[in-house]
Amino acid sequence: MGGRDELIASEGLLPAPNRVLGFEFRTKPDNLSFAREGTSFDVFATYAIDHHLTATAAYADLGKVATFPKQRGILISLQGSF
Repeated sequence: MGGRDELIASEGLLPAPNRVLGFEFRTKPDNLSFAREGTSFDVFATYAIDHHLTATAAYADLGKVATFPKQRGILISLQGSF
C-alpha cells in the first residue's frame, strides 16, 4: 500500500546482575489504508527483586496509532512467576 520499510532497534544495559536499563525504537510501515502511523519508542528500567519477582518502570511514546495521535504514557509493572 505504498508503505515504507520497518526499522526496529533495541538495546539493554546490565549495570548490575539484577538490573536492566534499555530502550526500543520502531518505525511503522503504514499498513493501514485509512491512516498514517508514526515512529514509537520506549525507555525502561527493570529490577529483579529475586529469581521469581521483577519490577519494571517504563515510558512509552507510541506516536500516532490509527487515527489517535500522541499515544504515550508511563508503565509500572510487578511480575511474579512460580
